[in-house]
Amino acid sequence: MVTNPLLAGLQNTSLPGVPFDRWYSAQVPTDVLFGSPAADGGVRLLTSGSPYWSADIWPYGGMGVTGYNANANGNINSGISGNSGGYYDRTVSHVAPLVKARLAGRSQRWSIVEWNPSDPWSNCANIYRADNVVIRQYRPTLLMPYKIDTSGEQQQRVFDSGSAARGR
Repeated sequence: MVTNPLLAGLQNTSLPGVPFDRWYSAQVPTDVLFGSPAADGGVRLLTSGSPYWSADIWPYGGMGVTGYNANANGNINSGISGNSGGYYDRTVSHVAPLVKARLAGRSQRWSIVEWNPSDPWSNCANIYRADNVVIRQYRPTLLMPYKIDTSGEQQQRVFDSGSAARGR
């Protein structure tokens, strides 16, 4: 059985001219997806086999995890709550401390790929501010903001602008 398919694949990969310090994995941390424990009760972990630690491809590259928050009701005015049943199911605030602890004593290179503080979009700034606090505390080497339009209207709102930019 292969415990970490990403690492196993990289052990047999050689790309001339591409140093390993330019690589990051891109793993969905299904053991802490949208909370700790996972908001779905672990179903996605059982079907995908991708706990947060499987993003660790050292010494062949840096750890890379996705960072989504699931927005349960579209608006948050009274704060941020924990797992399902609260306003937001958060991923970054649960996975970042685990990644940093795993990297203690060696390379601190890690990334958040597909970072999205609120999906779907929210007009409340609290969730964006809260995720920024976590980002500043745990300092990923690479941060890749990402947004999938989930409104069905093919619009991407420009935060705090009072308008939406029409997707092309």
